[in-house]
Amino acid sequence: MDCLDSCRKSLDVCIHLLTSMEIAECIIDAHKRGVKVRVICDNEMSTNKGSQVRVIKESGVAVRIPLLNYHMHSKIAIIDGRKIMTGSVNWTVQGMYGNWDNLVVTSQRDLVHDAINDFNRIWNHPTTEMFC
Repeated sequence: MDCLDSCRKSLDVCIHLLTSMEIAECIIDAHKRGVKVRVICDNEMSTNKGSQVRVIKESGVAVRIPLLNYHMHSKIAIIDGRKIMTGSVNWTVQGMYGNWDNLVVTSQRDLVHDAINDFNRIWNHPTTEMFC
């Protein structure tokens, strides 16, 4: 959570599944601090039982979903356009505290640049719509 809490200017999140209330609060808190927050979530998982996507959307965060016949399976956060957090972990309580997954945080420029390009490509893709 410290990594998400550290953002000051922007936070872009592309996440397959988000059910952790603790992580949702970090995202909402960033928005309340004036951080520009954008979230992309998988279409099917956005309405999954326990999904926090609606809570995030109702707090005023911009949320988009790709309308695809397959899953948007990314798990990445871009913090202030300078650092990324990515790995196999789903943003669920089980994923964060139970499963054996990996999570990498890096500020390596080429990886951050690629993540920003990928995020913007999905955000602006014609099949991606605002979450209602």
